[in-house]
Amino acid sequence: MSGHGNLIGEVLEYSVSKKWERAVLEWDIVGCDEDNDRVSTCICGKTGLKYLYTIKNKNNKKELYPIGSECICRFGRDDMNSLTKVMAEERKLYNAVVNNKSVKGMLSRKLIDYMYENGCFIPNKFNSYNPENDRKFFMEMFNKRTSRSEKQSQKLSILWKNYIVPYLKEKYSKTSGQ
Repeated sequence: MSGHGNLIGEVLEYSVSKKWERAVLEWDIVGCDEDNDRVSTCICGKTGLKYLYTIKNKNNKKELYPIGSECICRFGRDDMNSLTKVMAEERKLYNAVVNNKSVKGMLSRKLIDYMYENGCFIPNKFNSYNPENDRKFFMEMFNKRTSRSEKQSQKLSILWKNYIVPYLKEKYSKTSGQ
């Protein structure tokens, strides 16, 4: 049997609660892999997945993988839906970086926040040992309506080369075979 019934059955089997409405609250997304060949199959039975999510139960630490983004939507949780989008955005940004493609327009406020929350920016003397300063600077530049000064452009370039690119490569090179 394939379809969302398999998803419900699998989630309930590995949840503490045996009621769907409560069980969906036990799970968080903890990872995202990419299958460019699209040969992976979701636990619901759907084939052709590109993004493969891992979810983990907060109560019993059990994991389910692979879960497609459509099945993540079945949980009915805005936080999970938002996270699938930002994780896919981060993957696309990584692919652009390693393939020397343009990253113009690939950063979003949510992606900048997500990378910050996941340790992209680190304390150093240039941000007064407060990585929040780098996140704020990126947000200011993202929201900027006028041209950047040379100093602002230099700082963006340094942050990009020294923090964002290494963060992406460290995070994804292990799973992408790059």
